[in-house]
Amino acid sequence: MEYTIHPISLAVIRRNKWCLLYPPSIQYQVDEEVWLPINIWILKGGGKIILVDTGLVAQEAMAVRKPKAMNVVGFVEGLRQTGVELANIDMVLITHLHYDHVMHLPLLKNVPVVVQEDEVRFARERHPVYGYAYNDKVQEIINTTKFTLVNGRTEILPGIELVPTPGHTRGGQAIVINTSAGKAVLSGGCAIREDFYPPAGPPALPVIPPANHYDAYTAYESAILTKSLGDVVLPLHSIEVYSENIKVMPPFPPCLTSTEPFKPFQVPDIPAKPGV
Repeated sequence: MEYTIHPISLAVIRRNKWCLLYPPSIQYQVDEEVWLPINIWILKGGGKIILVDTGLVAQEAMAVRKPKAMNVVGFVEGLRQTGVELANIDMVLITHLHYDHVMHLPLLKNVPVVVQEDEVRFARERHPVYGYAYNDKVQEIINTTKFTLVNGRTEILPGIELVPTPGHTRGGQAIVINTSAGKAVLSGGCAIREDFYPPAGPPALPVIPPANHYDAYTAYESAILTKSLGDVVLPLHSIEVYSENIKVMPPFPPCLTSTEPFKPFQVPDIPAKPGV
């Protein structure tokens, strides 16, 4: 079974790219503010319509972490732009339960919502480090949603496989999707292109762990696994999807597969003290 992938950017948050690139990877640090999109994804194939993640509105982002944020399109209107009504959705796949991925779940009644069991457990623990991401509203959504729980690697539909990718969260899952251009992988944690396609240069890493994680080593191994699962990785917060207004994949745009380096952050020289 083959699917087409339709990304929708619901909102954008003003952030520096380094917030998604693990700081000790000093050769990859950048000082570049961007509008980081909150993307959701519609998958169409075999007569099925699958939604991956449900996003949020800008006001919810500003309430949680006080960043600059703007709405791009409403949830229902965004779905309609891909030819989908709420009632058409056959299944929802949740990569992880952070607030920016689940806020519209209450609108999806009587639709299977699939998540890794370990992610629900991790979210309910609400460790202080991630307290903001699994906030009170998220707890309410978790407690009122009847999840379809999976444990480990699962082919949830012909041509769609769920693969655990812990690191950003403990129960995150990547979505591997068969398409006419090969296998596309939606990353299981928050990421941008540079996490999976970093610039060359010593000491070169094949991937960069996300800066926001519960375990850096596990996040690194999961990024390696994610990259090995298909022909292209589609990062959940892909800036290119928003900035280039991509409507449907494949064909996969070069911006998501290119290894072209981005501009590194140059640390300024520190003047020597007089007499040193």
